[in-house]
Amino acid sequence: MFVVEKNKRLSIIVSEFLLAVLIIAGFAILVAAIFEIFSWIERIFKLIIRRIFKDYDKIEESENIVIEDETDMFEELERFSELKNKGIITEEEFEKEKKRILNQ
Repeated sequence: MFVVEKNKRLSIIVSEFLLAVLIIAGFAILVAAIFEIFSWIERIFKLIIRRIFKDYDKIEESENIVIEDETDMFEELERFSELKNKGIITEEEFEKEKKRILNQ
C-alpha cells in the first residue's frame, strides 16, 4: 500500500507541474498575441497619421502658395502706386498694370 500511495502522490505532483507549465505557456501565448495586436494597431495608426499629415501638408502648401501670390500681388501694386505717385508712370499706365496684376 505504501508504494501505491507514493506513486499516487508522485503522479499528482507531476500532473500539477504539467498543469502549471501549460498555464504558463498559455499565458505566454496570450501575451504574444496581445503584443501582435498592439503592433497591428500601431501600424494602422501610423498609416492614418501619415495620411492625415500628408493631406495636411498639401493643404498647407497650397495655402502658402496663395498667400505668397497675394503678397507678391500687393507688393507689385504698391510698387506701381509709388511709381504713379512719383510721376514716373501715368494714371492710365497704373490702371493698366493694376488690371493685369488683379487678373492673374
